[in-house]
Amino acid sequence: MKTLVALCPYVAYRNEQLLKDCVLIPYSFTNLGYQVKLVTAKKEELTYLKYLPKLEVDYAPLLPREQWADYLVDYLKIIKAKLTGSFALGFIPTMGRRLTILNNTLMVR
Repeated sequence: MKTLVALCPYVAYRNEQLLKDCVLIPYSFTNLGYQVKLVTAKKEELTYLKYLPKLEVDYAPLLPREQWADYLVDYLKIIKAKLTGSFALGFIPTMGRRLTILNNTLMVR
């Protein structure tokens, strides 16, 4: 199965953000046969996950914002062999440059 990861640009999504474009656009790829994983830290209970039954969540450690992009790059390096693409919606340009060092990454802004 093709795997797509959706990277949280804020370190941790709030519950209501699960039903916004930053999550729904990557989630729509589940209808095309993709396994979609959301990468976020957990600051609150994400009860809206019940509306996204095909979404998998990889919970990351709760880090300071300035360490977040480096964590995501390391995460992508580890799972790179299984990765088909990734979404990095809302990243500022300096964070985006760090993420584009990886092959097979789909960058959407």
